Amino acid sequence: MLVPTRLVLLSSLLALLSTKANAGEVRVCLNSAAKVSDCDNVMNDFEKSGVTYKCMAPEDSDSEVVAEIKCLAMIQREEADLTVVGDVELYWANKRHGLVAYVSEDYRDDTGPFSSETPFVDYYSIAVVPKNGVVCTAGVDNQFEALKDRRACHTGYRKNAGWLLPVGYLALQDIMPVVEDPENKVNTDAYSVSQFFSQVCAPRTVRDGPINDGSGSGKKFDGLCGLCNDDCSENDPYAGYAGALQCLKNGDGDVAFVKHTTPVEESLNEDDYNILCASGCKPLNFYKENGCSMGQRPPSALVAREGWGGTTDGQTVISTFVSDKDILGETKGILWSEETKTLTQIGNPRDFETFMRSFDNYDQIYQMGDANSNTSPSRSPSGGGSSSSSSSGVKNGVVDGGGAAGIAIGCFFGGVFVLAAIMWVVNRNTKSKWDNFNEAQQQQLGAAQGFKETSNPMAAGAPAPPANDAARGAMRV
Repeated sequence: MLVPTRLVLLSSLLALLSTKANAGEVRVCLNSAAKVSDCDNVMNDFEKSGVTYKCMAPEDSDSEVVAEIKCLAMIQREEADLTVVGDVELYWANKRHGLVAYVSEDYRDDTGPFSSETPFVDYYSIAVVPKNGVVCTAGVDNQFEALKDRRACHTGYRKNAGWLLPVGYLALQDIMPVVEDPENKVNTDAYSVSQFFSQVCAPRTVRDGPINDGSGSGKKFDGLCGLCNDDCSENDPYAGYAGALQCLKNGDGDVAFVKHTTPVEESLNEDDYNILCASGCKPLNFYKENGCSMGQRPPSALVAREGWGGTTDGQTVISTFVSDKDILGETKGILWSEETKTLTQIGNPRDFETFMRSFDNYDQIYQMGDANSNTSPSRSPSGGGSSSSSSSGVKNGVVDGGGAAGIAIGCFFGGVFVLAAIMWVVNRNTKSKWDNFNEAQQQQLGAAQGFKETSNPMAAGAPAPPANDAARGAMRV
């Protein structure tokens, strides 16, 4: 039985190490298998400094969103090195998988009304109000408090600029109380909004809401449809950026939550409308002033494991993307979005903190919890097990200090034993190679098994992710 045992152990070792990239090889994870061939052809033209590129896509992905989610898990498991994501996937890349953004898309034009925008911002979420309306004339310490019992026009339920950012902001600032549905049928964010405003139009449903009966098919909630002009769906005349602003212009609402470019894009008369700031109502172009936006959505970005940017391969890749304009042009539509003008390196912790700042508002939404769920939500992004707390040291899908220490110790000694046994069986007449493993390599082996404890402070205390892949994708703008 010695030979079969040797083969089994050797196979285990090969499986363990097969996920490790070859030296100088960078594995690029894409959201579509159809892009792999083009990616390989393009990236091979930009090989430099000993770095080669291998493009790949997750198997059995029925949509780009699902593929992006799987890419994040693959990078965490060291089966891939980098990918580009945005929207809610960027949030989960950091919060759930401990990944870091290294290169940001930059959409700024050289000319036009938004040519002087700051980097690391896709758009600002703003509240537009009539200049002499009830919100602007209310005497309150924080002008956002004047939104209480007013009529609100949202782009859609759990949209970014029209819901996640402003609703999260109101909760984060303790302006809107968090109120749970006593019947546990309506998601807490939806129910809280319905109790804070007198009437609302927040059209559309997502897989898990706003009414969540546990069936996996969200249902409309009358508390979010009172102001809508038709069926409270994504086709409602008051849906989307233009629709929310039209709701305000028609006099059906007192405030519209949109992105900062919407007033210009919809030719809103700036003499008749203001942006709502904490200190009062200001001109529409004040959205960058302190207290005048309700959050910022960062652009899509290249993400990889923490520390990867400091490796030789990481530095080479980042430098290539940031400094070589040709590679951006060749990889638009494959890796980067077509709207990208340039690429900007996220070069220091302060840049990264600025980049991720808006996700504090997202946290507020996810921490509220969904109806018919003990936590929000119940499954991991990769479709794993429960995220509920237990004595194992895992809480909301994140390993706490004590749990991480126990796991790390167990994995270390288990790994030592298994690897030592393998090397003894396969090569027992030669000097054991275990002595050649340094501490960093041991940590990498642990990380390959999914037990690496990230030191990224942004990942600490992360809320559990949405209940399924479709729910996460539905939160996109």
